[in-house]
Amino acid sequence: MQAVVSGLVPPAAAYVIDLPISLHCNTDCRFGAVRRHSASTPAGSAWEQQLLAELNYLPATFTSLSPQSDPAAQLAGFYTWAYPDFPRR
Repeated sequence: MQAVVSGLVPPAAAYVIDLPISLHCNTDCRFGAVRRHSASTPAGSAWEQQLLAELNYLPATFTSLSPQSDPAAQLAGFYTWAYPDFPRR
């Protein structure tokens, strides 16, 4: 199972997602029941930079100052160069 986003996603938004909790299959499969889940994303490029650093898309790593319970939450923390011996020029 996968979720696919189609179209543009606003930078700050609240979403309601119906998550399947049962699946019934005979010749085809159908969801028997769903659980509604609300989610939101914070606005701003700081959160995006944090996620990019955690996914190793930036030349820096992000270290959180507090334990992370929600992987999509913006946290206080600091960045460290991933390549400290890289020439400054």
